[in-house]
Amino acid sequence: MPWTLVWLALLFLTLRPFGPVDAAVDIATAPLRVVSELASPLLFVRQNRVRAAESRLAQTAANEEASNKQLLADLAEAARPDEPRLFEGRRIVHAQVLGHRDFDHLRVRLRDARGVELGYPVACGNAYAGRIVDFEGPGALDAGASDVAIVQLVTAKDFHVGAIVEEPERVQRAPIDPAFGTRTDTSAVLMTVGGVVRKKRRLAASAEIRLAVHNPSDRTLASGLVRVHELFPEDERGGGLSAGLHLGRVHKDDDGFWITPELDYKDGLFQVVVLCPPDAAYGSAVPFDTALRDSNWVRTRPLSLGDANPARSACKIRVGTRHGVYTGAAVTSVGAHLVGRVVRSGPASADVAFLDDPGFSVVAVARIDGDDEPRVLGRLVAMGRGEDPEGDTLRFRWIVRVPLDLALADGSRTRHARLFTGSGDPGLPAGFSFGETELPIDAEAYTEPVLEVRTDIAPEDVQALFVRTQGAQGADA
Repeated sequence: MPWTLVWLALLFLTLRPFGPVDAAVDIATAPLRVVSELASPLLFVRQNRVRAAESRLAQTAANEEASNKQLLADLAEAARPDEPRLFEGRRIVHAQVLGHRDFDHLRVRLRDARGVELGYPVACGNAYAGRIVDFEGPGALDAGASDVAIVQLVTAKDFHVGAIVEEPERVQRAPIDPAFGTRTDTSAVLMTVGGVVRKKRRLAASAEIRLAVHNPSDRTLASGLVRVHELFPEDERGGGLSAGLHLGRVHKDDDGFWITPELDYKDGLFQVVVLCPPDAAYGSAVPFDTALRDSNWVRTRPLSLGDANPARSACKIRVGTRHGVYTGAAVTSVGAHLVGRVVRSGPASADVAFLDDPGFSVVAVARIDGDDEPRVLGRLVAMGRGEDPEGDTLRFRWIVRVPLDLALADGSRTRHARLFTGSGDPGLPAGFSFGETELPIDAEAYTEPVLEVRTDIAPEDVQALFVRTQGAQGADA
């Protein structure tokens, strides 16, 4: 009878976890888990696979580390505007996206906070992302007092920025106005942009994001590139610094005007830049250091050979909150190779979901053959193992919000690509590789193609694991 009550109590706790009891059970059962795994016959069966996998990882570790460092440098370079009119006369300050405070606000870590003030514009490439509205930490409102800033995105409902269509396309020639004369088709169109108009598609995950247009100066407008244009820049904080940045292309349908943005504001912002006035006292900031060599990692090994649920791809590891391990932390192998992420952390152990665990998600960057610039993909969601029974192939659903817009001379529709992590997900540093795929470069916005991703090793064959720890949360969380 007592054992029945204990069993029922444990069953209840699996359905309704209670923190203190869950922690006590985790500590009390840790020795039993170690003994059970050491005694498991499966441990000996898998030793050859484990040795082979870790040997391959050791051989490629140096290349993985070099790729990690180069990718971070290239992402930083891609975050800079490349149109001369957008960077001349401005100081560029790099910032790494730490995550979303909410849908319309980003937390970013500034590479050099000196001289950065509220109201300064934030860009990614030639595209306008938003403006700095706050700083975190003691004395945060003082410029340079904190290297963590809050960016309000242009998607916020109370955000407004002046804009211009310099070379608009019109549905018809504008009529003659006796008071002002003839408006030609080449005259600029002014408007205000801010907030979003959402148009739901079949899947909620790929809901279309359209930037809202307010008060266009000419309603015969049909299309054109929209740039930031403040009528009175001297009245704005950071006035004139954002002039010319892209907001996207404007369109018109039965519901009115809207803009297709050039950025994936939800899952595609990894590195950005703040545009500041030029100042000889502040030099140009170098890109961010790689997380691979910092001290915020703890080494561990699996406590289990898998998950009791055959539909899951997961394991337990022998470190927990007492070691600084937290939910969401990246789990890697030797070199800069992503294996999974922590989904639950107790005092003495933690649960890790592998890459192929259904529902596992990661924000991704692609290195596409023949293309020098890293391409932001956005979010990938795991669907489990691929169909090849002999290969280490994983299936991911790619949520496309911004097309790659990559034309190939040979007319092919796919291109080989290496996949790396982006930043902006708590606990997940950028630049860790996790496989290769044939990428459909013509995938349209708000579609969800399935990628077959090949990995060097099966995640469950890795025994030497490294887990991101609490000290990194200010750096990449």
